[in-house]
Amino acid sequence: MGRVDVDRGGRDGLLALAAAGLGLIAIWAVLLRESGPLPAFVGIVLVLLALALAARAHLARHRSEAAGNLAFRLMADDPAACFMTDAAGHVILRNLAAEARFGTEVRTLHDALGRHMLHPAELLLRLQGAADADGAAREDVPGHASVLRLTVHRASPEEYFWRADEMALPKDSVVLSDRPTDRRRRRLGS
Repeated sequence: MGRVDVDRGGRDGLLALAAAGLGLIAIWAVLLRESGPLPAFVGIVLVLLALALAARAHLARHRSEAAGNLAFRLMADDPAACFMTDAAGHVILRNLAAEARFGTEVRTLHDALGRHMLHPAELLLRLQGAADADGAAREDVPGHASVLRLTVHRASPEEYFWRADEMALPKDSVVLSDRPTDRRRRRLGS
């Protein structure tokens, strides 16, 4: 789904385009009537173009809101912490489980995970890159007494759906790290 965002600068541009078209029509009506209808025609085309672009932006905004509402309905009651983020990791939506697990003041996924693990930026970039290439990615992050399974799906070229499942480990579990710099065995829960 394509996205056309009309921010304040875009709205100002559309207004300027429409004003230029109306100005051409007014100038033609007052001063240039004898020169033929070309200036009025160009003015009408500019006004219609501004209206068409504004309508397209409105429809895109409506579709984006509908997609966001659908995503929210899908993740609202999920027992795992779920986030919808933009490409920079800024939280767009989060469910109640995410608020309970990571807090309500979290604005980025990096902030949420940074409170629970060291160096979340590397993990997030790696997973987001894999999701860009394959559509989805998952990694299990071992902790002291649990494993955080972090899953990401690319929802659109600029939005990502993240799910964080925390799985408790039995007290006598042994975790082997996948990282080459940390291949030692660790006993969890001791």
